[in-house]
Amino acid sequence: QTAKDSPMNNPPKILAVDDDPRVLLGTVRILKGANYEVIEAHNGRECLDAVRLHNPDLVLLDVVIPDMDGTEVCRIIKGDPKRRRTFVVLTSGNQTSPDDQAEGLDYGADGYINRPFSIREFLSRIAAILRIKKAEDDLLDEKGKVEKLNAELMETLGRIKTLEGILSICMFCHKIRTDGDMWEKLEIYLLEHTDAMVSHGMCPECAKLHYPGISEGGEEDAGEK
Repeated sequence: QTAKDSPMNNPPKILAVDDDPRVLLGTVRILKGANYEVIEAHNGRECLDAVRLHNPDLVLLDVVIPDMDGTEVCRIIKGDPKRRRTFVVLTSGNQTSPDDQAEGLDYGADGYINRPFSIREFLSRIAAILRIKKAEDDLLDEKGKVEKLNAELMETLGRIKTLEGILSICMFCHKIRTDGDMWEKLEIYLLEHTDAMVSHGMCPECAKLHYPGISEGGEEDAGEK
């Protein structure tokens, strides 16, 4: 099983974290032999720095490391919204009980690999985990595309009843010229092209012009008729 057989487009980037130089060297050799791109870290702080710097696809994290517990490092990585696509698999040669594994998964780990293991089993597990990650990445990408399309659709629907551009209005009768070079009354045009409701009223100036005998106090009553 090699990286090129993985459904991911490019060779996945794997961060291997272990404070035991022999274990780390062996893990790195196995992964590089399978054509994965490998980064090394020896403790929790180096791991967190490498995650921020290299943005790996997968972190193989030893549970027992000197400066902080591996499960705590896992919790920090999984708690960072920017690293939501980073998978973390805990590894251990001594904390291998079902309870230990359950605790690691409770901290957000995406898997748990006990040592010792055969090379074939190890690489098969890595490939399976990366297939799951690729599937989740594809779902997140599709979700992002759908959300973008929905936002564009809602914007389009919101603009359907919105007047934009330059409207040609007759300076005498105030009719509006339509796209079909027809002339419509202003209120009809507004009803057809906007969500506005139209009511008829009379402004004070028109009230004085058409009803010159109306009292000043009655101008407000003439506002709607």
